Amino acid sequence: MQEIEENNQPTNKGKNGLILPLSLVGILLAGSVGYNIYQSNEISTLKKSEILSSDILKNESSQKDQIRKQYNIGESFVIGHVGRFHYAKNHDFLLDIFEQVSKKRKDAILMLIGDGPLKAEMELKAKQLHVSDKVIFTGRQNPIAPYYQALDFFLFPSHFEGMPGSVIEAQATGLKCLVSDTV
Repeated sequence: MQEIEENNQPTNKGKNGLILPLSLVGILLAGSVGYNIYQSNEISTLKKSEILSSDILKNESSQKDQIRKQYNIGESFVIGHVGRFHYAKNHDFLLDIFEQVSKKRKDAILMLIGDGPLKAEMELKAKQLHVSDKVIFTGRQNPIAPYYQALDFFLFPSHFEGMPGSVIEAQATGLKCLVSDTV
């Protein structure tokens, strides 16, 4: 059902009464934060409970503990990144940063979540930098929420981005984030 707000901006109203301006339609948050928002003049029912109960927003220590136990990282300081292994994501620089961090912080672990054409090259680089014992390549993960919970810090040094869903997800969990100025 399309309505007009006071400022003459068209809106869509779901069955539950939640109103979303059409200017926001088409903003799609990646992964499990994604909502039923489509790039059109209609919105599938968007329930408040879908937003508030998103797995990403839950800060459950059990999820954190489960992942940390699975990868045997205990109370380490875990820096993480979620993204495809592709030039744009700048994993090369990310590993350079981690090499320096690991010299100053002996308990640092880097968790790289994702897959892609440059993964093998980055695994080799981690070996060359002598940090491969501190870098965890998890591959693509679904659900992703427990992995965000396991991180202490989120690093996103992309060369370029549009609207990175993984940064939004990381921020939604309350993670401290260091993001490139080209994002």
